[in-house]
Amino acid sequence: MPTTPPLDAASREAIDSAVRQALADERRHSRRRAAGLIVALTAVAVAVGSATRAWAQSCTSSLPAPLVSLCADQPALAADLNANTLQLVTWLQQKVGTVGNANVAVAGTLNVAGALNANSALNVTGTLTAAGAANASSGSIGTLSSTNVTATNLNVTGALDVGLEMVRCTSTLECLCPAGKTVLSGGCWTDNAVRFSRPMRRGSLDGWTCARQNDGNLLGVYAVCARVSRMSGAIGTEP
Repeated sequence: MPTTPPLDAASREAIDSAVRQALADERRHSRRRAAGLIVALTAVAVAVGSATRAWAQSCTSSLPAPLVSLCADQPALAADLNANTLQLVTWLQQKVGTVGNANVAVAGTLNVAGALNANSALNVTGTLTAAGAANASSGSIGTLSSTNVTATNLNVTGALDVGLEMVRCTSTLECLCPAGKTVLSGGCWTDNAVRFSRPMRRGSLDGWTCARQNDGNLLGVYAVCARVSRMSGAIGTEP
């Protein structure tokens, strides 16, 4: 086989110099690449940080605290959505009882804007206020306020608000209850004997009327009225 002739000193020096230059160039390129990588990673970190700050919604909140309002054209954080959902569940359970239970439990005051209908028992430990009718087959209520209550067996352990009031009318022979109320009782005051004192009805209104004996002055009549079922049949007539 042919043999490679030995290199002279000058050739070896030239080769060594070329290798050293190549290594130096490689080290410079590596540093530049490393610096570029650091710059790129820094830019990514800044972008991520900016995006995270942007995800903290910047629009004016339209929801009650502590709910987080989600803004248009802005990303939403899962943590905000989860916190909102958890808060809604908490409020719902405070209002009607445990989620997933078919029964409604009211620990405080129950206010109903319209009619309240219960097919079975209606039990309220606090106050029940119904602007319309309250209908139940039975039940137990602490305090009841309603314009119209219908129940087969309703136990009110506290106050039963039926709008009880006394209407006073002076210098007249009769006194009428406000519309929607029925007369429960009444009376009159005079400086002479009373000939009769009885409930009366004028159209859709109930009231109380009195008549004096002889020529005495009838000073006034009063009627005790409440939101209860109207008496059926004819109101009493003058004796």
